[in-house]
Amino acid sequence: MASFMIGSAKKERMHCRERGGRRTPSAATPLPCLIQEGVAFGWLRCVALGAGSASTQGGVASLGDRALPPRQPSVTLPRTTTIRAASVSPSSIVSESAMTHPRAGIGGLAFVVLWSTGYIAAAAALHGSGPYTLAVVRFAGSAALIGLWLLVQRAAPASRRALLHAAVAGVLLQAGFFGFTYAGLRTGVSPAVAGLITGLMPLTTAAGAALLLGERLKRGAALGLVLGLAGVLFVIVPDLRIAGSVLGYVFMLCALLALSAGTLYQKRHATTLDPRLALVVQLLASLVVLLPFAWHLERLQMHAQPWAIAGIVWIILCNSCAGLLLYLWLLRHGGAGRVSGLFYLVPPVTAVLAALLLGARFGWHDAVGFGLAAAGVWLGQRG
Repeated sequence: MASFMIGSAKKERMHCRERGGRRTPSAATPLPCLIQEGVAFGWLRCVALGAGSASTQGGVASLGDRALPPRQPSVTLPRTTTIRAASVSPSSIVSESAMTHPRAGIGGLAFVVLWSTGYIAAAAALHGSGPYTLAVVRFAGSAALIGLWLLVQRAAPASRRALLHAAVAGVLLQAGFFGFTYAGLRTGVSPAVAGLITGLMPLTTAAGAALLLGERLKRGAALGLVLGLAGVLFVIVPDLRIAGSVLGYVFMLCALLALSAGTLYQKRHATTLDPRLALVVQLLASLVVLLPFAWHLERLQMHAQPWAIAGIVWIILCNSCAGLLLYLWLLRHGGAGRVSGLFYLVPPVTAVLAALLLGARFGWHDAVGFGLAAAGVWLGQRG
């Protein structure tokens, strides 16, 4: 779902004004996509879910010498909930009362925890399959579920160009990110460190936007990048002496770069695709790319171990589907901004979950590194 949200953060900035030219507050900067608002986890803002009501009022008017029919009593249409195109800003469709929903803050924290569990579930699932097989299963399962949603509620027609952009972005955001992340976990990188490294995405995307798109890198983002890198190095340098550890960290670096590149690509090639359709296209394109690797390197083998099956089910149902629904709810009730503001908590939350559920070590050395990285992301998000 990282990609799903990443997919449309850039588009919301194009819709920050209501009728009459009055500027409205931004609804949110999604998780990994914070760059559009000032930094980066490009991760998110790919959907605008909202409710709206409309009323029609007649009136006596004239057009030239022709009088229009007499005014009719006003009729208020029933409130409905719809999924808007990704290019529609949630601020234009979310009511004032919804933007102050008392449970939005709790929902934001729940989303951060749910996002963090993805690394734990992946580590468990890898006990029963190879990294590329796991990614293929994830893509196939998620695409099937989102595809059923599209059958029930169809998306608007899309151009081939928009579908092509979605596919390219998907290869980077889905195949690149999850393929390299799962490969890194399989080679021995801990879930906590994996979350720590990929959690720098808001900062690396901001740097990439400055280098490749000519955007101005704010002082806070630059300082945050330095702090974030210092925190990561503080954690991983002692492990570099262990045989085989370098390869795992190279995989995680590639995952981070793929995620940042996918975010920048989507920012450069904004489309108005229905976010559900965009997500399905991304998943299917990633499936096509990684399926040959899963077959030739791993023969698509899976072992029905309880922990592995539980991890796969959690990844598909909870991370991909429940996480998506929760984000849609947050976007509707004005809580998505709180999610982006809490994104710096993802690495430490992942570390705590790994210690509790997997028995991973977390000493003072790790605490210092995670603290530096969290401070860097927090600082970068505030520019």
